[in-house]
Amino acid sequence: MLWNTHAPALSACFVLHLRRTVAAVPGVPQRLLLRSVRVSYAKVAAYQQHGLIHFRATIRLDGPAGSYTHHPSGPHPNS
Repeated sequence: MLWNTHAPALSACFVLHLRRTVAAVPGVPQRLLLRSVRVSYAKVAAYQQHGLIHFRATIRLDGPAGSYTHHPSGPHPNS
């Protein structure tokens, strides 16, 4: 039951590490991350059969102003 008790803190930790990881891959300082990419996510928590909470997350990376903007390095390859 400790997992269920700490689920909100674990979820917050996931979001923190997600942003750090997205910034680290191209070597961008975290404070500059928002200038080049917007990290969006949706998560769902559900109880498993044995009573523990299970999280699923969908992560999306967009341009700095949302889904209709391009990354500052240039246009999207499919456009």
